[in-house]
Amino acid sequence: MAAAILVAVDRILPIALIGAFVLLAGLSQERESVTVDEYAHLPAACAVLRHGTTDLYGKNPPLVRYLLGVPALLAGAVVPEPALPTLGAGWDPWTYGDRFIAANAGPAGLGRYPTILRAARLAGVGLGVALLVILYLWARSLHGATAAAITLTLAAFCPTLLAHAPLVTVDAGGALFLLGATCACWHALRAPSPGRAALAGAAVGLAVVAKFTALVLLPLLPLWWFLARRARLGRAPRLLRAAAAGAAAFLLVVHAAYQFRAPLSPLGSFRLHSGLAGAVASVLPGTTPVTLPASFVRGLDGQMLDLEQAEMPNYLNGNWSRQGWWYYYPQALLQKTPLALWGLVAAAIGFGLVRARRGESADSTGPAPGGGADAPARRLGVWMVSTLAVTLLAGALGARLDIGIRYLLPLLPLLYLLVGGALAPAVRGRQGRVVVLLLLAAYAGVVVAAFPGYLSFFNSLAGGTEGGWRYLANSNLDWGQDLAGLARYLEERPSDAPVYLAYFGHLDPARYGIDFRLPPDHPVAGLYAVSVNLLLGMPYVVVDQGRWALFGDDLTRPQNRLAWLRGREPLARIGSSIWIYEVPNPP
Repeated sequence: MAAAILVAVDRILPIALIGAFVLLAGLSQERESVTVDEYAHLPAACAVLRHGTTDLYGKNPPLVRYLLGVPALLAGAVVPEPALPTLGAGWDPWTYGDRFIAANAGPAGLGRYPTILRAARLAGVGLGVALLVILYLWARSLHGATAAAITLTLAAFCPTLLAHAPLVTVDAGGALFLLGATCACWHALRAPSPGRAALAGAAVGLAVVAKFTALVLLPLLPLWWFLARRARLGRAPRLLRAAAAGAAAFLLVVHAAYQFRAPLSPLGSFRLHSGLAGAVASVLPGTTPVTLPASFVRGLDGQMLDLEQAEMPNYLNGNWSRQGWWYYYPQALLQKTPLALWGLVAAAIGFGLVRARRGESADSTGPAPGGGADAPARRLGVWMVSTLAVTLLAGALGARLDIGIRYLLPLLPLLYLLVGGALAPAVRGRQGRVVVLLLLAAYAGVVVAAFPGYLSFFNSLAGGTEGGWRYLANSNLDWGQDLAGLARYLEERPSDAPVYLAYFGHLDPARYGIDFRLPPDHPVAGLYAVSVNLLLGMPYVVVDQGRWALFGDDLTRPQNRLAWLRGREPLARIGSSIWIYEVPNPP
């Protein structure tokens, strides 16, 4: 009977956890308005399918947009022809977003736009489910059923994944394909063959055309091959022959994603702007053939330029800087994940030290308890996951683009995989089982209680959702997601007082029926609705009377237009990103 119960739990638990993720992620986006980057990604996703324009929002490769654009087109999206020749440059993806919403909603109101957005968002939830499935299956292959259950629990209730999977952006999709490529490489290295290598090469190609972050896999592959050789997994001749198959599959996938356009261009034909690309070009002849699509090269160069020199200032701990801080992402990771996660990390380290003191080793036997790979293959997997995680974190430390924990989203599944594998042996003992189960329950409970505000999630040490603004801003807190909530608030509380609105986003608030004007830089009687980013001093463009207006002197320096409001207590908060103030008439 006990064995039958365990088998039933083993089968039902993954389905229940994935179901909880679908419920939380799917429902959390229902009341959110279109976010800043979605305003550009959604029309770009439709345009790449309808018109083949891979350069539109080319700083991100097109694979995830293909996947998100299909349901948007099925929902009836009208897709205007993107304008040339400035395609993909600067603000063009957002100005094209203006044309896209006008085509789908007319001059006023929202029309079919919410239906199109919802369809694409649900596809994003599907990508999140695919990530959970791959993570669970790989954790089970590596460490067994117990580790897989712990890993899946952490991922299914990950607030960052719950926040970004339902959005029409490339962050969750990029994490999915990077994880899948790493898993495919592990399978190819543990039992090398040309066929497995070709599949791994194709998987790496899919990861790279999902998000440029996956390029970190290329320098890691030789290291992983060396580790596989040390573990005596496979023979060198088979590995070397397989490398050619993997490289061919990689290039085929990359060129297919860019529709086989400009597949071979001389290096001198590119105008490169990033420091890294310029340095590479300076030591090679201009006639050097570039075997990657021209759109790929241009987009990667633009993305590297953003990482090297942030266009707008970054915010951390009440300060602004264009140089960024090396500790920005570690701090964001600590503050925007549940404290119970770090309790589990500490428990994994503690139980590991106890086992080491007793002379025990998780790799002292063959397969892991509850299934899983043998010790050499398991060690290879752990080393692969660890080196990738360290590489991703090291890259984040050196970036000047400090705008959100979403840039660490590919790292989180790797962390969960390591924690799950480390804790699985501890669960065999009663004391360890109680500790792990209590911490997992606390982890899931905190995340469920935070519904639906996952984009602005902060743990209690950071002051929770209401206190997070003291430390982090931008997509950590305010991405324009609460405009629909503001419209509901104003509708429920009609007033004759003028509404002064400073909204961080590109959708015109007038489409929600909000009659407003931009707030002055000094106190004037009225009702004020202010996005937290703009209140803190972020320079950006806002919509004013149907046109874009610069909020601040320029985009490179923080603005103080709303400094006079910062010391006042808000009358109300819409979600976490829009604060309401009431300024009375002077006595």
